[in-house]
Amino acid sequence: MVPEVLAEHPFIDALDAARTAAFTASEWDAYILAGIAIQNERGALSVAEKRGEQRGKQWGLQQAVEALCDVSGIELTDERQRELLELDAAELRALLARLRERRSWPA
Repeated sequence: MVPEVLAEHPFIDALDAARTAAFTASEWDAYILAGIAIQNERGALSVAEKRGEQRGKQWGLQQAVEALCDVSGIELTDERQRELLELDAAELRALLARLRERRSWPA
């Protein structure tokens, strides 16, 4: 157990160095692999978070297109709804701009 007053830098680094100094080669390999696994997990979480944010933005833009079509009297056929699902955020923004300008679905 590390006392709370020593659980910050530079003390934690020194205690970690002292703990790992006596590692055997196999213990050191396991320590390195555990560190890599932690970094991989952090990276995976970061990617998942970014994807979630992107999907959230796309969902919001899709909802905006649907709302604009509804108030503009533009029919959202099944085909158009499928098309919406395939568009990325930039394409959805461009579609919104065209719908605002023309008040009709682009051909």
